[in-house]
Amino acid sequence: MRVLLVEDERRLAELVKSGLADEGFAVLHALARRAGEVVSKADLLAQAWDFAYDGDPSIVEVYVSALRRKIDAPFGRSSLVTVRGAGYRLDGHR
Repeated sequence: MRVLLVEDERRLAELVKSGLADEGFAVLHALARRAGEVVSKADLLAQAWDFAYDGDPSIVEVYVSALRRKIDAPFGRSSLVTVRGAGYRLDGHR
């Protein structure tokens, strides 16, 4: 099991303070709980949105893009990886 480092916990706290939507935080949390594993878009949708959500499932892509701008771009990293045809994976330090 991978343990988040203190630096990562600080980054998460900064994200919450900076107004990241609840759904965005839920997506990040789902990826962090399974760090290093591929998480399908369907799993992320189920974990971040109400079971009755009947909108466009592409909303997950919107939130993943926003997360990349918040947790990767400022640090010159690529820790949130798209695994084509499978989902997304949160990698360790790169």
